[in-house]
Amino acid sequence: YNKQEGIQAGDRLLLDVSRRLALIAQDYSNSEVFRITGTDFAIILPQVDYDIADTFAKRVSQVMERLAASLSLQELSCMGISLFHEDSQYGEVLADADAALASAQSIGANSYVIQSKKSEALGNIAWQKLIESSMDSEDIRLLTQIVCNQQGDVVYKEVLMRIGEKAGDLISPGVFVSMAERLDLSQQLDQFIMEKVVKVIEESGYKLEPLAINLSANAIGSRSFYVWLEQFFKEHVGVGKHLMFEMSEASLIRDLDSAKALIELLHMQQCKVIMERFGSHLSSFQMLHQLKVDFIKISGSYTRNIVQNKDNRFFLQVVADLTHGLAIDLIAEQVESEEEAHTMQELGVKMLQGYYLGKPEVIG
Repeated sequence: YNKQEGIQAGDRLLLDVSRRLALIAQDYSNSEVFRITGTDFAIILPQVDYDIADTFAKRVSQVMERLAASLSLQELSCMGISLFHEDSQYGEVLADADAALASAQSIGANSYVIQSKKSEALGNIAWQKLIESSMDSEDIRLLTQIVCNQQGDVVYKEVLMRIGEKAGDLISPGVFVSMAERLDLSQQLDQFIMEKVVKVIEESGYKLEPLAINLSANAIGSRSFYVWLEQFFKEHVGVGKHLMFEMSEASLIRDLDSAKALIELLHMQQCKVIMERFGSHLSSFQMLHQLKVDFIKISGSYTRNIVQNKDNRFFLQVVADLTHGLAIDLIAEQVESEEEAHTMQELGVKMLQGYYLGKPEVIG
């Protein structure tokens, strides 16, 4: 923002953010708001439980989103929240908040994550060692979860990652992946997972349903990953039609030219492409015809509680009508009940994913 509008405008923005945060925080007893570095703020809310923290986070996120829109910015902030108590250690609280922030940044603009599961307090060097050693020792397990059409047939299986015994009780896969992205290890992790998945496909005699791999934002925008992928497909001829790739909406629109080139390469190899977490950016609607994705997966924030939420049903209906006109199939994730599945189908959502359809299972 400083480069676009000048340092004085940047200073005014920081003052504006600080005033808005202070105004929201004043509704919470004994709260404190701090500016801790150039563009980093910290807020302490004493005697607040998870539900109150979630309400607070939603309010801050909405305020920051409106401020970003008023400045014609696609993103302005992300927020990580850690819960603490009287016996908490200062370093652990900050480490949890930092891990939550990394997770929020990987989700996309104006997101927030609450670190509800206590994790081991790790600095960047320790995180790097853990991620690298997990790949070296193959202490990473892969699971899959089915995505079905309206008839209940499996269209593909999404590959999910689980950390093995060394760190699995302490660190969630989401935080692990987010820290890998922050430390520029996500491309290496993506390649590691792709190699493992293709090995499974080849060992099965190409008899499995298509498997979908999630790609990080760093890989999507990386020329070296593009070159690696070209070589990989030369070494594994014909495997492309058994692969699909899920990429977040935020990562695709971050570097549109790189995203278009990568999707073109994947289509040449007969791979299918899914834009996931759709619905956070209005500009994404304008870019759909440029990106030429095969599927759109709606963000879980729009699919949860779909039966009761009229606004979300209206949004899904609009997206379903739009994607139908573009010949793009729509996927709803986090479908947890028969009633939710029926509502999705009524709205024109053709494909479903969630515990109602099937829980994650060991790959194979």
